[in-house]
Amino acid sequence: MNQTAQKHRRMPPAKKTPMMVINEVSKLFRDTLRESDDPNIQGSYRSLLFHLAHEDGRTQLELSKLTHLKPPTISITIRKMEDDGYVTRVIDENDMRQVRVYLTEKGRNHDMMIQERINAIEQKVMMNITPEETEIVMQILERMRENLMEGMVREEPNEK
Repeated sequence: MNQTAQKHRRMPPAKKTPMMVINEVSKLFRDTLRESDDPNIQGSYRSLLFHLAHEDGRTQLELSKLTHLKPPTISITIRKMEDDGYVTRVIDENDMRQVRVYLTEKGRNHDMMIQERINAIEQKVMMNITPEETEIVMQILERMRENLMEGMVREEPNEK
């Protein structure tokens, strides 16, 4: 085979791995969600709104652990969210060292809109998949997440 032929020889198609498919589905999901989202809203807002809607008044450290985002990223994002009127920060009355983050009405309303869109996308994604198949997929995905998280070492500030 001459050099030109070798240069243009095609590689055999790569066999997709489970992680490749998960990544592809995740990207398609995010892109679909982003299409219908307010262009002024950052993607990082969604996760924080979700966790605050389920338990308002969390600390920045709690939000960092829940979202797997680094504390400086959480701090900057929360400051922007506060400037945009989605959250408010309040010093904890029982521990003045703690600052708790609360959703505003605007933040709560936006989270509800996001959840409605997520539910609609999820219905489309899960069409023709039985409850039994869903349960199996969930078990496998949760195990995969646990495998990835096992042994993860995160540098965290000392908690007192």
